[in-house]
Amino acid sequence: DYAMNVWRSKGVPANKLVMGIPFYGRSFILNDATKYLPGNTATSKKEGFSGPYTQENGFLAYFEICTMAKEGSWITSQDDDGNVYMRNGNKWVGFDTPGAVERKVRYCINAGTHTYMHNIKSL
Repeated sequence: DYAMNVWRSKGVPANKLVMGIPFYGRSFILNDATKYLPGNTATSKKEGFSGPYTQENGFLAYFEICTMAKEGSWITSQDDDGNVYMRNGNKWVGFDTPGAVERKVRYCINAGTHTYMHNIKSL
């Protein structure tokens, strides 16, 4: 919402704005596993960890995230804005759930903007 509002305050018409909705997650390796809340308290190493299929540090395909969630060792949480993330020790993953995608699409419809859904690469 912040970025969209900044662009609109600068005079960009809503129908010229596009919000990207990824079908992947961003991974991080926390410097301190006890400081995992999104925002200023959580800091991480330069690169995140890779998944067994994407094999790219910092990115996980949605199906890799779903597989990890079923392992049982991951803790799934939600921040104050409704964004979901998972953590396991010093590993942290932020991603959009189907509910988050729906929330973003509704936001764009109500704001008169466009959406663009994308994946990191073909697997």
